[in-house]
Amino acid sequence: MDDTLKLVSECINGSVSNSTLKSYQGGWPDFVVYRTENNLEPLNADHHQVMRFLAQKSIAGELYTFCGHDLIKAVPLYRLYILLSSISHHYRAAGLSSPCHHSMVKMMMKGKPLVIDNPPTNTNT
Repeated sequence: MDDTLKLVSECINGSVSNSTLKSYQGGWPDFVVYRTENNLEPLNADHHQVMRFLAQKSIAGELYTFCGHDLIKAVPLYRLYILLSSISHHYRAAGLSSPCHHSMVKMMMKGKPLVIDNPPTNTNT
């Protein structure tokens, strides 16, 4: 799998502008780390897993103190869009369909309340 990820990164390096590449470099490694920490392949995510990643990233803001209260500075929405774009671009470069284009991911990014549990499994075994 490491060879596939390297090949995908090489394809992307030659296909986007330097500023786009710079923003993608922050997003894709975060997703790879998230997936590997959960013993999952980075190029095998479904939309539910992408939504969980985004939810985790959206609340993983910086901790700071204001007037004696500990507060979390939320991750700006544009950063989540950069993460989505980075993931999507890597999937396309690998010749895969991006889980980022699913309607539930789009609804989540628009602020619609969603349940992002695991999809139901087939119990007819």
